[in-house]
Amino acid sequence: GLMQLCTAWIYRACEFLVIFLVVCFALSSIRAEASGVCDMEAALVINDQGTVNAFVQNYGACDTMPYGLTISGENITQIDSLANLKSIRGDLELVAPDLADISGLSNLQSVEGRINLQGTQLTNIDAFSSLSELGGFRAFDNPLLENVDGLAGVAALTGILSIYKNPKMWDLDGLSNIESVDGLVQIIDNDGLTDVNAFIGLQRVGGTLSVYGNGALAKCEGIAPLLGAVTGVSSVTGRVSIGEESASTNSDNRDGCNNSEEVLASYTSAELIRPNYCRVSAEVVLNNQLLVNAFVQNYGA
Repeated sequence: GLMQLCTAWIYRACEFLVIFLVVCFALSSIRAEASGVCDMEAALVINDQGTVNAFVQNYGACDTMPYGLTISGENITQIDSLANLKSIRGDLELVAPDLADISGLSNLQSVEGRINLQGTQLTNIDAFSSLSELGGFRAFDNPLLENVDGLAGVAALTGILSIYKNPKMWDLDGLSNIESVDGLVQIIDNDGLTDVNAFIGLQRVGGTLSVYGNGALAKCEGIAPLLGAVTGVSSVTGRVSIGEESASTNSDNRDGCNNSEEVLASYTSAELIRPNYCRVSAEVVLNNQLLVNAFVQNYGA
């Protein structure tokens, strides 16, 4: 009898232990899953380097922002502490005037809202190379930004696409895989841009299309199919403003890309090839021997 009683008690204790361990495992799994979402109740605005550096300490080693994220304020130069982030369920606003390094976002795969780069010191956005889902993109007044190659993994935008006032934007090749933009498309006041070849595969624009004020832009065959060069029907839902068609002052592009008729007339269906342009955003004046000698260094081979 005593032996049987002990055996039954041990068996019951084992049952409770198993149940306890199962519950603990389930709770830990739920907790681990929940820890992937950053602990916040609204969009986050960070306006100093110290707060950037303390991101993990303040919000945990999370990988998903439940709302938007804004990095603003002077003296923010890097955002390395955001390296765990994979998803932002809102807008990503990078508007810090001293920001020169965003390699901390190299694991980012999804931004449900738009990315806005404004007034930064960035030369490229290669850190976005893991992005495959993006709502919209705006690059405004970035004096050193040379390309958007980091967006090569994006195939569609549900919002806008705006490349505005980036004087060293040499090409848009990083946008060459985008097939549709639900909102407007703006390519405005980019003094170094010479062509829009990247848009040859763009099949639909759901808003307006504005391409003007780009002083070096002479090759616009890349948007000719979008305007109906192949099908005879424009795939732009809203108004089209190319060069002189815009009501803005100083709106001209170069001849060949200064109105819709010139763009359509430029279409040949041949492979689009870009000459090896010197990288300049204005007329070059060489008024001493040192500048002459440094030409290749300053403007490329």
